[in-house]
Amino acid sequence: MQRMNKLHRSRYINVVVSMMMAFLMLAAMGTTQVHAAQYTTGTIDPAELKAGDVVYRGVQLTVDRQIVVCKKCNMIWITTGTDYGTGDMKRSEVVATEAHKDHPDKVGYSEFNWYFNLDSSGPLLKNTPYTIVENANIKYKIIYNTNGGSQIAEEKQTSLPDPLPAATKDGYEFAGWYTDADFTTIARPGQALTADTTLYAKWVEHRHTFRDEWSSNDTSHWHAATCEHTTEKKDEAAHVYGTAGVERYTCSVCKYVSETRKREAEAADKKNTESKPVKVKRTEAKDAALNSKFNVKAGKTVKVTWGKVKDADGYDVYMAYCGKDKEKVVKSVKAADSLSVEISKLKKKGINQKKNIKCHVLAYKMVDGKKVTVAKSITIHAAGKKNKSVTDAKSIKLKKTSYVLAKGKKAVVKASIVKKDKKRPIINHISEFRYATSDSKVAVVSKNGKITAKGKGSCSIYVYATNGCAQKIKVVVK
Repeated sequence: MQRMNKLHRSRYINVVVSMMMAFLMLAAMGTTQVHAAQYTTGTIDPAELKAGDVVYRGVQLTVDRQIVVCKKCNMIWITTGTDYGTGDMKRSEVVATEAHKDHPDKVGYSEFNWYFNLDSSGPLLKNTPYTIVENANIKYKIIYNTNGGSQIAEEKQTSLPDPLPAATKDGYEFAGWYTDADFTTIARPGQALTADTTLYAKWVEHRHTFRDEWSSNDTSHWHAATCEHTTEKKDEAAHVYGTAGVERYTCSVCKYVSETRKREAEAADKKNTESKPVKVKRTEAKDAALNSKFNVKAGKTVKVTWGKVKDADGYDVYMAYCGKDKEKVVKSVKAADSLSVEISKLKKKGINQKKNIKCHVLAYKMVDGKKVTVAKSITIHAAGKKNKSVTDAKSIKLKKTSYVLAKGKKAVVKASIVKKDKKRPIINHISEFRYATSDSKVAVVSKNGKITAKGKGSCSIYVYATNGCAQKIKVVVK
């Protein structure tokens, strides 16, 4: 009899200790209300069980749920799921807490009705209370304290909404929901509720920000706000225009183009053009510019390149086979920046690669609908790719590349050719060398290469081989 009393006394002490531990842990977890209902038998709706209630083996749920059980602390967590994945996920949360991480082997999960069925061979002790720590099936009241923001109606849920609703407040930006008025613990969307809960809205004073790029209309420009809280315009100012070219109608600050100003500028330009005759003139400098990159490369096709001429609107390319054939326009280029062409036919047939090619280029400007020549190149004679009797110049060697002369003095250019094929002669349709000056007011050059100083200044004397290969000599006249 004394042994039985000791046994009952020991069991009573264990029950009391378990209940006290449960109450302490519930309080530590932030539960605001501890219920004292005890269930020893019967079938219960899972939504009726509150945090703090005690259940014994013999109780069953009307709708079974996955639960997590700590057999050391005699605690249970009821989920809303029925699959083992839900139970396993909840167990992972429980064993990660400070209260249970030192005994994970004592924490398991399965169906409530299996654990608490008196006829099952489950691991729970009979006549032993198990305290409910959390029941995700209970709907608790959620109150939204917006702290002066737009009102949000309270609601009842088993967990915090995901996503949480957003509030608005003039002059402020919403910084999230917190579970305390001091904003120390942020509310987690989807978090299971264990009691009625108040959420507190945190606000940060709004500071207007503005775009880097300009906004504009026909009179002014500004930096627009990136937010919708203001119509303020930062750095607003009138457009700034220049007095020439596109600057007359393009703002130098924001690059806005005023169509009204553009039409006025174009009309003024047209009037000035019509009232002033266009002056075009062929000059030695323009010829030199055209010749500066003039080259003819003969092969299956003939590629022609040349230098850009200032004020030119286009270029006409003349070409023929060497001999009695007269050079004719084979290509007219109607673009000032297009400086090369490729010719695939002469005399309406493919290029005869055994024949040599002669070519020159004219640069023109359109005046009153007509072409006016502003520059003319030398005539190049290039060896055909399959011509085995002659070759082209590879380069020109000069004895001197610069001269300093007094006015009236003379000098003779001494040059020699380096051939591409040393065994063949250079094409001899024309002189071995041709000469040109960039400014005849400074110095002139004869067909034999004799330089004569004319006036103070500097200029360039160009030496051309038959195929256009060139060298430049600097001449300074004192």
